[in-house]
Amino acid sequence: MKKLFLLTILFFLVACKKEISISMVTATSMQNGLPFLALNDSKWMPEANAEFVKFHVYLDEAVQLSKVEVNSCGDDFKSRIDMYINFDEMIQTMKEDGKVAKYDFSTPVTARSVTFNFSKNSNICLASVHLYDEKGKQFKVKSPRIIEGTVVASETGKPEASYGVMNLFDSRYEYSYASLDNSKGVSINFTFNESQKIKSIKVWNGYQRSDVHCVENGRVKTINLTGDDGYSEKITLKDEMGPQVVELPKVFSGKNLKMTVDESYRGKKYKGIVLSELRFFDGKEWFLLDPFSRIKDIAKTNGKDFEQAGISDILNKSLVGSDEDGETPVPDSSNWTIRLRSDGSMFLEGTTTSTDSDSENTSRFYALGNYEVKSTENNILQVRIFGFLRELKSEVATTDNPENMQMDCNGCGRDCNTLGSGGDPNKIEKIFAEFLELEKVDGKFVVRNLRRSNHLSFNKLIMNLE
Repeated sequence: MKKLFLLTILFFLVACKKEISISMVTATSMQNGLPFLALNDSKWMPEANAEFVKFHVYLDEAVQLSKVEVNSCGDDFKSRIDMYINFDEMIQTMKEDGKVAKYDFSTPVTARSVTFNFSKNSNICLASVHLYDEKGKQFKVKSPRIIEGTVVASETGKPEASYGVMNLFDSRYEYSYASLDNSKGVSINFTFNESQKIKSIKVWNGYQRSDVHCVENGRVKTINLTGDDGYSEKITLKDEMGPQVVELPKVFSGKNLKMTVDESYRGKKYKGIVLSELRFFDGKEWFLLDPFSRIKDIAKTNGKDFEQAGISDILNKSLVGSDEDGETPVPDSSNWTIRLRSDGSMFLEGTTTSTDSDSENTSRFYALGNYEVKSTENNILQVRIFGFLRELKSEVATTDNPENMQMDCNGCGRDCNTLGSGGDPNKIEKIFAEFLELEKVDGKFVVRNLRRSNHLSFNKLIMNLE
């Protein structure tokens, strides 16, 4: 009787939890599965020794949060964990106590996304990530069902790792599906291992990495759907950032579904179309195709390239250093941070300062995006980095206190649950690509800017692991 009573109480407590839907969760490193695991009290780990791991939670709808808690199933947390609400609308350092890191808000906050940066913590094992409502009660998370199947597109942009069609299910804005040059007639074929019912789809239309990426690339307007048993319907998508749910005119049932683009919203620069994410709804729950094996394959390939160039020790780490090229004029100071991750993503920030007799000129650079390995010859790794770049310039009189230009690149990402404006409000965001060479010399890491595009203000960085 006592055991039955306790089970009844436990069932009542679980049933009383508010339920929230989260259909996008990702991390900058993954080892044993998608990070949805941690939101459902299952063990989740990034790759061994990975540092500065970011864990991103995108809520389907905004909620009031009173507390956030992260629990370790491995070592105690030994370094700070920073938490970002709605990218950088609010930044807080969590309070660590052994295997638990948490933060209690003095008053509940409205959250659309929550991001954790585990900084120098490595060999992370997460037992759970818990979110609490305005009354201090833990939310029950409803995440998508993960299914097996394949998906093939009629054409794909290059590099394929950044624009392959399985990217529709990886919860990462920097990885999307992009066609090569065409829009009308581009098709995507889904084959599910088991028959599925689809009543609605959720689509993140266009390239939602940033506002400028969205408007420069084409977006989908109308799609013809065809499939098993003669299924044929047509749907229309809105030209906006953020997720949109489209109910199918007729419920689809089967294993084979084809989406063919009929019309598109033209991009300002590129002819092809881009879709960032996609989810299916069967009437009870959302589901998605499992992208994990693809993510692991990309990480394995990049790992081999870095190993061949003799610099595998920088992968999933953070490099810091300065411009020390005495052959060409450089600013008075030039300090940079570069992170290249095995999943193919990259982060870069830098500050340069030049002083003359009247003023001090400071520029701060922030970039998020991807990299593509171009060669690994002679123990030199050449990569093309690309994505979007923000450069913030300030001229400060030397007799005054320098202006503190706070800006974190979680903000660069743009909150894609907010309608895009079609361009950066500060006119400082741009799409960029640059080529770098990385080489290990006498225990230090040399990063050379090949200056094919001249976007970054450094020549040769001498760097160390942070």
